[in-house]
Amino acid sequence: MALALDVIYKNVKVTGAYVTVAVATLGADKAEMTFSVQTCAQANGDPLTYVYYTTRYDMDGENPFKQAYEYLKTLPEFEGATDC
Repeated sequence: MALALDVIYKNVKVTGAYVTVAVATLGADKAEMTFSVQTCAQANGDPLTYVYYTTRYDMDGENPFKQAYEYLKTLPEFEGATDC
């Protein structure tokens, strides 16, 4: 599971960057999760960036990684991202 997205890295446009959720952890109450997102120029490439996000977690919903990807697609910086 990953997203493809055009990004700017150090003033250079990276077309079709490969965005993956690398780690997802649930809070003690399992109401929130924190996850890291790495962006690579291509699949299996070295990460250009790592960013951490925190969002609500639905115990009755999809697995944490699926929920993380769905959350990312709601954020303005991931507008236009496609599943890959």
